Amino acid sequence: MKRVTVHNLNNCTKQEVLDFIASNLLRQNKKSFHSGNCAYRGKDGCKCAAGFLIPDEEYTPDMEGRGWRTLTSEFFPRVAENTNYWMVAAMQSIHDQFPPEEWEGQLRTLAIKGQLQWYPSTLRAIDTYED
Repeated sequence: MKRVTVHNLNNCTKQEVLDFIASNLLRQNKKSFHSGNCAYRGKDGCKCAAGFLIPDEEYTPDMEGRGWRTLTSEFFPRVAENTNYWMVAAMQSIHDQFPPEEWEGQLRTLAIKGQLQWYPSTLRAIDTYED
């Protein structure tokens, strides 16, 4: 599976974005919280949907408290103009608005609406990525 980051998001398909974020969210199986709010980086190394796209060496606590649109425009301006921006925003909403036990169903619905493939058992098993 392809590793997706804010730097290669422009060159990824919607399927690659879905697969990468979904596999990470489903394996993590818990929300990323900091100070009671959803966070790009939370306790115990957790990440939100969009947080998986931010390289660890580029993450800064200053990113917290910003929505995906504001974060990308301030820290990664090329992403804000990408068609995959909306896929990430939708997955971010799933992370923020639903409990982990509902993520699989919500992600499946997103895949179907986007006319993408959905195979959760494969996504859960993936733990290595190609750059």
